[in-house]
Amino acid sequence: MELNYSASDFKQILSLAGYPFFIKIFNLFFSFLFTFFIAKFFNSNILGLFALTQVILFIVSIFIRLGLDTASIRFVADYLSKNKTKEINNYYYSSITVISILSLFISVLLFFTSDIISNKVFNNDDMIFYLKIASFLILPFSLMTFNSEFLRANKKFYYYAFFRQMTIPSVSVIIIMVLYYFNKSDVIVITSYFISTIIL
Repeated sequence: MELNYSASDFKQILSLAGYPFFIKIFNLFFSFLFTFFIAKFFNSNILGLFALTQVILFIVSIFIRLGLDTASIRFVADYLSKNKTKEINNYYYSSITVISILSLFISVLLFFTSDIISNKVFNNDDMIFYLKIASFLILPFSLMTFNSEFLRANKKFYYYAFFRQMTIPSVSVIIIMVLYYFNKSDVIVITSYFISTIIL
C-alpha cells in the first residue's frame, strides 16, 4: 500500500506536534526554575509545604470537576460534528455551574477546617496558612483546568497547550522573583502561586 504525503502535510504535522512539544519543554523549565528558586532561597520545609499544598489542590480539583472536563472532549466533538452550537453552550454553562458550586462548598469547608486538618492529619501547624490559601485557589484552579480541556475539545490545541501547561509556572516564576526582591518572607512562595492562579 503506497502512502503519498505532500510537503504541506508534513508541515501541518510538524506545526501541530511542534507547538505542544515546545510548550511542554517551557513548562518543565519554568516548573524546575520555580522549584529551584524555592530550594535555593528558602528551605526544604517550605518546599515540602508548598508541594503538599499543590497535591491537595490537584486532588480536590479532580474530585470537583467530576470528569466533566474529560467528558467534554467526547460530547463537544459529537456536537461539533452535528453543528449543535446550542448544546455545546448548554454543556459548558451547566458544567461551570456545577464546578463553581462544588468549589465554593469545598473551599468554605477547607478554610474553616484547615486547623483541624493540619493538626490531626499532618500534625503540622505550618499547614494551616497553606490550606487557607489553597481554599481560595480551588475555584479558579478548577475553572482554569476545565476551560483548558474545553478548549481542547473545541480543537483549539494551541490555546489548550498554552493555558494548561505554560501560564501558571511561568507567571509564578516572575511573581516570586519580584516579591523576593521586596520581601524575603516564606509567605511569598504560596503567594506567588496564588496570584498567578487568580489572574489566569
